[in-house]
Amino acid sequence: MVWGALSDEDWKKLRRGIVYATTGELYTNVARRSARTVKCVMPDLPIDLFTDQAVTDDVFDRVWPLELGGFFRPKLEAMQKSRFDQTLLLDSDLFVLKSIEDVFEILDFCDIAGAQGINREKKMMGDSNEIPRSFPLINCGLLVFTKGDAIRSFADEWKKRVISTNAKYDQPAFRQMLYEGWARFQSLPQEYNVINLEYLYAWRKVQGAPRVLHCQNLHRQDLKDPHKPFILDEVLDKDQTQWVKQLLAEEDNGVATEPKRAPIHRYLQKLRGQ
Repeated sequence: MVWGALSDEDWKKLRRGIVYATTGELYTNVARRSARTVKCVMPDLPIDLFTDQAVTDDVFDRVWPLELGGFFRPKLEAMQKSRFDQTLLLDSDLFVLKSIEDVFEILDFCDIAGAQGINREKKMMGDSNEIPRSFPLINCGLLVFTKGDAIRSFADEWKKRVISTNAKYDQPAFRQMLYEGWARFQSLPQEYNVINLEYLYAWRKVQGAPRVLHCQNLHRQDLKDPHKPFILDEVLDKDQTQWVKQLLAEEDNGVATEPKRAPIHRYLQKLRGQ
């Protein structure tokens, strides 16, 4: 490679990477499988792991020991210490279905980005009465951010607030800080963090193919071999799996196929049978 011949875009890509942050053997092994799934669709991006576990796994380019022992939100430390200029921070229970390298491009317009969450309960929205309900809550399972003073300050303050309040969830403090203007933020579309998998029964073709599934049940399953990537059959039923595969194929090939509609009738049949 001739370094002097690299374009600005090439240099930018060299500074990008993915980060996982886990505590405990269970979450770490889930991350190992998630990272292998990422490698299937984004093979050129380096992947780092921050963890309290002793891990030797070639799916990770580097493994960093966590210093804040026992803290239940290791992502906050990883956010402060990521070596990449542009970082895609992923929870271990994310199933990345196709390349999402385009999320890095949004950092030309902001410091940090993530997709909106669906839980609008008070415990997630926070206790502040000054924030209007219309101000979005962000699911922090997928965040993309750029290195710099703004994000270092943001991560440090976010960690302080979560620890000082002994908060069970990190999203309320995150929402409060966005409202206070601690960082420039942009929202990602819903297909970049689909956390309610039942939505897939009614997912329309005009929405495009889902990119990332947030599979919370992965923490409650038999993990099988951590050296193998996830497969859709582990997290979706037959109808969902077939529909998601069809959406992905149609988007890649640009050719519409049958069926034309999501399998919501199958879902309704299941509900009636309960």
